[in-house]
Amino acid sequence: MEQRSRWLKFADLALRKEGRRPTSRDVKEITVLSRTEQRAIKDRIHGSVENFRRVRSKKAQHRKAA
Repeated sequence: MEQRSRWLKFADLALRKEGRRPTSRDVKEITVLSRTEQRAIKDRIHGSVENFRRVRSKKAQHRKAA
């Protein structure tokens, strides 16, 4: 199941008025989904920080040379 549809399934469970509780399988699935998304976010942040450091380092080297 693609990630977006899994999130929609979870949202549907959370918003149901029927009072259906998530099964242990649902909880495991959303936990895996959440951790996967957290890793992706962390990787994007890490990449942005590394890029910022490279840019900042180049600017500092340029200032020293001037």
